[in-house]
Amino acid sequence: MIEAVKMIYELLSRLIRIKYERRRKIFDDILKPISEKFILVNAEYRTMFNATLDKIPLHYDKDKTHWFLPNGEIVQEDNSKLGQHIQILKNEFLTKRSEREHIRDELRYRAHTILAAVKGQEERRFLLALLYYFLEDGPSPDSNQSLDTMIEVVLEEGGNSALRTPSARLALDIENTNNPTELRRLFSNAVTNLDQRFAVVCCRFAELQLAIINETATGG
Repeated sequence: MIEAVKMIYELLSRLIRIKYERRRKIFDDILKPISEKFILVNAEYRTMFNATLDKIPLHYDKDKTHWFLPNGEIVQEDNSKLGQHIQILKNEFLTKRSEREHIRDELRYRAHTILAAVKGQEERRFLLALLYYFLEDGPSPDSNQSLDTMIEVVLEEGGNSALRTPSARLALDIENTNNPTELRRLFSNAVTNLDQRFAVVCCRFAELQLAIINETATGG
């Protein structure tokens, strides 16, 4: 997963360096490849979240002496197996998540430059939705109006100020609980929010693609 994320970051870095290229060329050479890599990244993110969910115990039995994994395996609480099991799966998830933290920081720092590198509003909406996908744990703004407002804020204030998103909140919440029910709630909500952010990026890319097609058809 980290390699695909790095490739997206490298393409964004290339976008910043490009000057005086036609809109269609930027789309074909950079934005479309970003979208293709993004599909792979999202699939791997979902796999990471769902793999952890599959390891979180579901409930006690009727005597309240055991927890059960989704596959039916019993996790006994009275011999500390439950606590050990929870801590191991939390550590595995948080370790994988931490692999991309430095890229989060770079994207936030360079958000202004990334958005300023393109002129079309469709491109900027797509790029901002992409930034939210990586920087935010909660839902992303999903209307053109809300995205346009944030584009103006980022261009005016910079990413460090405008995109001070609570990206560490999920990690802190996970670290601070060993309750299986609460952990399942956190991960289930995280998957829901991930799907919402993914949908926003895909919708904005479709709008951008349509704008490029229409411009090409009219000789723009």
